[in-house]
Amino acid sequence: MPLAECAALGGVLTASHEGARKILAQYINADITDPRLKQIDTLARSIVAKGNTPSPLEVIAEANATGVIQPRHRPALGRLLADLTDVRITPQNHVPATYARVLTHDGVRRRINEAATRLGQATQDAGLIELVEITRSEIEALTTALDRLNDGGK
Repeated sequence: MPLAECAALGGVLTASHEGARKILAQYINADITDPRLKQIDTLARSIVAKGNTPSPLEVIAEANATGVIQPRHRPALGRLLADLTDVRITPQNHVPATYARVLTHDGVRRRINEAATRLGQATQDAGLIELVEITRSEIEALTTALDRLNDGGK
């Protein structure tokens, strides 16, 4: 599991409601690459949106309530949450915010790479009008991604 993802989520799970909200505001779920961490992030975001603090117990309760974790995987979820909130991984409250910015930067970098790949493929396969449409779409998506560096990647 990527360290930045673990540290950011560890901070979310150990912070106050307001602290968790601020960390979560700095990156988006798509920035997380590990599927297990992505699911925990989704659960934490749901908890924060309801006005609650996303502690490990709240995450387990939300997972049970929504049925997103199969019963046989619940012990593994508990172990993963314990690892994420281990003070040796998440030593200070300011560290997760730093790692959240790293997630944002990595996510934007991946989005730029995706755009380059799509445009490269389109130059080979698409007609000129379709290529212009694809280029416009990618410019819009990249502008949104770059805006995240100004907003969420503070």
